[in-house]
Amino acid sequence: MTFKGQVAVITGASSGIGRAIAVGLGSKGAALCLIGRSLDTLEAVAERVRADHSSGISAPFVMCYQADLSLDAETEELAPRLKKDFRRVDLLVHSAGAIALGRLEDSPVEEFDHQYRTNVRAPYVLTKALLPSLKAAE
Repeated sequence: MTFKGQVAVITGASSGIGRAIAVGLGSKGAALCLIGRSLDTLEAVAERVRADHSSGISAPFVMCYQADLSLDAETEELAPRLKKDFRRVDLLVHSAGAIALGRLEDSPVEEFDHQYRTNVRAPYVLTKALLPSLKAAE
């Protein structure tokens, strides 16, 4: 299976499952929009994707976007940047996430707010902004 010619947006691409998905889609030829909080870490993932491509498939085009998805302004700025750089999006992978572990009694409401903004609000806002492009890719 190949993803050559398709554009994939991956949040949380700097580590864990997001990183693994980015490497996997890159190995199948997808152009990648890597989103995360650390530009240095994203660039390392991008270099890994470029270095790992097989000789049968040209190295995928990869761009990195530093953004903290718990901040509305940074989430809302992503869609116009992605549309400008790629003009379309075929795949959207939400892999960014936040969790605060501990006892509820000791947990400040700000931790809940951060988790909600990162895990629920940001995927909703980004999906809504990219929906026309995703629908066109069907």
